[in-house]
Amino acid sequence: MSQKSPCEEDVKFQQRQMGDRNGNIRWSFRAAVSRDALKRLGKEVRSWRLRQRVNLTAEDLSQRINPIVAGWMQYYGRFHRSAL
Repeated sequence: MSQKSPCEEDVKFQQRQMGDRNGNIRWSFRAAVSRDALKRLGKEVRSWRLRQRVNLTAEDLSQRINPIVAGWMQYYGRFHRSAL
């Protein structure tokens, strides 16, 4: 499991629907993880082949995976966490 450094293009300003304080829906531009970055993260997770790691306990897997996913959440979730 290798962690690659993120690119500048991984966070995009995209038009999104947002609710204001009064509950009205409006369009706004907000920074969030790009679709390409989400695809790359999914591909990375699939490359770990977790289903084939039957020799490891759930605790062992979580100790390996949690630091990586926490780093992704910290980087990509800085602006719009729910987009992850």
